[in-house]
Amino acid sequence: MIGAIDKILTSSWLQRYTHQNTISRGFGRLANSSYIPRFILHKIIHAFIRHYQIDMEEYNYDISTARCFNEFFSRPLKPGRRPLQQGIVSPVDGQLTQYGDLQQGQMLQVKGKHFSLDELIGETPQFLDGCYSVIYLSPGNYHRFHAPFNLQLEKIRYIPGTLLATSSASLAREARVYCRNERMVLSGNSMWGPFYFVAVGATAVGHICLSGINIKTNQPFTKEKVVTNPLPESIQQGDELGYFALGSTIVLAVGNQSMVRVPFPAYSNTQSSDNQTPRIRMGESLWR
Repeated sequence: MIGAIDKILTSSWLQRYTHQNTISRGFGRLANSSYIPRFILHKIIHAFIRHYQIDMEEYNYDISTARCFNEFFSRPLKPGRRPLQQGIVSPVDGQLTQYGDLQQGQMLQVKGKHFSLDELIGETPQFLDGCYSVIYLSPGNYHRFHAPFNLQLEKIRYIPGTLLATSSASLAREARVYCRNERMVLSGNSMWGPFYFVAVGATAVGHICLSGINIKTNQPFTKEKVVTNPLPESIQQGDELGYFALGSTIVLAVGNQSMVRVPFPAYSNTQSSDNQTPRIRMGESLWR
């Protein structure tokens, strides 16, 4: 049942002929509803766990206390489950779908399809060359995202948009998906140089939630919003930045060309299908 719902939501005809934001708001309300009878909610959660083979031993969460699906979906990890390695680390658990050099502001979506940094972030970027990674969070992944390094957060830009699927099939079919979808852009500086950390929404994402920042996403008739004050003066590597209320993608770009990429087995920039891309966990090194 869970797999069938996922296939329907990401099917090309549904993506093309329906209003994805409306569908996603509906899913968000349902996932946040505390009116679903507990025994039904618990059956749904257990079916979800079985389908995505989630190891609940990793999480600090008791399913029997679940009041809504999103409470389970955004479950926290147990302390110490994601030790931080050296250098710039992955901010999330997911599939490393792209991992390469930023050249003249261009990044790879899939083979044959590129997207630009300026369109992604909605402004003229501080840098055009450096490095970038794109990490896709499947529904079964841990869905909180964390700081990949010690950083000074200078600006948050919320950009409304559509909510196309970010699965490999959708990325191969649709152009500029990350630049068309709703997204939250965090920017600032670090010892590694200036950065852009972009949380991208997708089909069935009810909300992108930031820690300590009240910006409502996926709302009717919303407009772009920029927040520069008040923001935390400094954020430490591994600190929680926020979470997806139903999943999506993180794009991280850093204006530094001297970093060394960590070698991932059998990885190349042309790989983008789910069975080709390496899996990475929050806290594992991306660059050193």
